[in-house]
Amino acid sequence: MADINLQEVTEWNEAWCVPTAFAAITGETPASISSLLSDVAAEIGAFVEPLVSVGYNRAIWQAAIRRLGATYTLQGDCSGADLSEAPTIPEYLATADPENVQLVFCVRPDDRARHLFAMQGQAFVDTFTEGKVTATAGAEIPSDYHEFRVACIYTIEPIPGVPRRM
Repeated sequence: MADINLQEVTEWNEAWCVPTAFAAITGETPASISSLLSDVAAEIGAFVEPLVSVGYNRAIWQAAIRRLGATYTLQGDCSGADLSEAPTIPEYLATADPENVQLVFCVRPDDRARHLFAMQGQAFVDTFTEGKVTATAGAEIPSDYHEFRVACIYTIEPIPGVPRRM
C-alpha cells in the first residue's frame, strides 16, 4: 500500500468531487479513480459509468477505500438528517487540523446536494482548487460552497502490508 497523504491531483480536468478527492489521497488520476469506482460499483451490484460520478454513493466509496489498501474511521451522521449544529465548509476548514487524511462529506440542507473533499493538516484539495493542495488559512471558498455542512468525516489510514488493487 502506498502512503495515504494529501497531494496534488495529476491530470485534473474539471473532474467531479469524488474522483478528485480520492485522487488527492492516492496519487492516482481522476480517470483511474473513476474506473476503480465503476469496478467497485459493479462488484457490489450497482452500475456507474466511468466519469459519471453522480451515481457514486458512500457504499461504493467505502469498498473503494478497502480496495486501495486502506481502512477508515467514520465520524458523524452521513445521512445528514440533522445538520443544524454541523459546521459549514469554511467553518470546518478554519478549525480542523487532522493528522491523518480525511474525506469530508458535506450536504447542503436546502436542496440535499452532496459534496466531498480531501483534507490533511491545514491543507485541502477540492474541485474548486482544481486539484491543487491549498492551505486552509486564507483560502477563498466560492460562495456556492458556503451553505454545505459537514455531515461526516472518513479518516483514512493505510493497512500495513495490504496492496492497492486498482
